[in-house]
Amino acid sequence: MTKDKPETKHSRVIQIAVPRPLHAVYDYSVPTDLDIPVVGSRVKVPFARTITIGICVATCVETPHAKLKDIHEVLDDEAVVPAELVALAHWMTDYYHYPLGEVLATILPAAARKGAICRIDPPDHWRTTKPIFSNPRAKTQQALFDHLKQNGTCAGPDQSPADFLDRPCVSSSNSSKLNAAHRPSRRLMKRRPYPRMLSNVPSAQSPRASGRSNLTY
Repeated sequence: MTKDKPETKHSRVIQIAVPRPLHAVYDYSVPTDLDIPVVGSRVKVPFARTITIGICVATCVETPHAKLKDIHEVLDDEAVVPAELVALAHWMTDYYHYPLGEVLATILPAAARKGAICRIDPPDHWRTTKPIFSNPRAKTQQALFDHLKQNGTCAGPDQSPADFLDRPCVSSSNSSKLNAAHRPSRRLMKRRPYPRMLSNVPSAQSPRASGRSNLTY
């Protein structure tokens, strides 16, 4: 029977990248009444004489700073900056010699950087809403509709509009039409019979609408 390891002082120390032109990350302690934030989540922390919002970049700190400040609030239950984007931010910091906190800040919407509620919506999924579509004057839409009918609906988690727009059409007769549709696809997909479901981009509600106060850096 294994026992859970007791929490130590260092086990509640995390590293935060703050949106400042400084090439460093900063150690903070997590009070016992707050959960340990996940890497990629936003955390409200004291910095200098202000309160700012940074991104948690590490939850395991072997040799933390001797004097630590407590974080004020964990804003997200899940990471709003996915692991692959955190890794990309580290690469950009090393390659372009740009502060990690400012690189991560550019990934988030402006409202999210100020504390607005932020979430990552599921990918776009596309499907036909009619079994038959025929419009001789709408050749581009007809090509897209035929493509969906021939290759199945784009409703799976591994498919997105970019996937099937980049694939060649099965029928050679309408492949050129589909390629031509790639440029105005954003406009065409807003029309019937191709309903838009959700967008795969981080979205943020405005701080005023969510009840959070604006923070200026």
